[in-house]
Amino acid sequence: MPVVTAGQTQVEAMRALDVESIVGVTYFEGEINDVFSRYFRDAGFDVRAMEGISVPFTEVGRLSSQEVYAHTKRAFLKHPDADAVYMLGSGWRVLDIVDTLEEDLEVPVIHAVPARVWAIQRRLHVNQPVLGYGRLLEEMP
Repeated sequence: MPVVTAGQTQVEAMRALDVESIVGVTYFEGEINDVFSRYFRDAGFDVRAMEGISVPFTEVGRLSSQEVYAHTKRAFLKHPDADAVYMLGSGWRVLDIVDTLEEDLEVPVIHAVPARVWAIQRRLHVNQPVLGYGRLLEEMP
């Protein structure tokens, strides 16, 4: 029986967008971000940073998308030569800023939820672009 993991869908999405290097943003701090970095390095990506935001895990869903936007932009501007931004986790309530981040930073933004939607469509041989949630779902590469 085929098995698909969230991490696998994100790696596939990055490859479909020809990403080689990423700046990651997470809602974790500390050593766990090193684990995430190692996962993507082992998958062949150059991880420039994996920047956590200081928030209790139980409060992640209460962060405004504008707070996450500011955190993401600060992280990316430290490494502006990265090919993409990776937003780790489904707890972010940020689908409304993916397009804006892509326009402002001029790189793809890979978020867990759109990556899963894209991967499921591919596995089901569906090609229905979805506007407003980033390049991945809009272009369906």
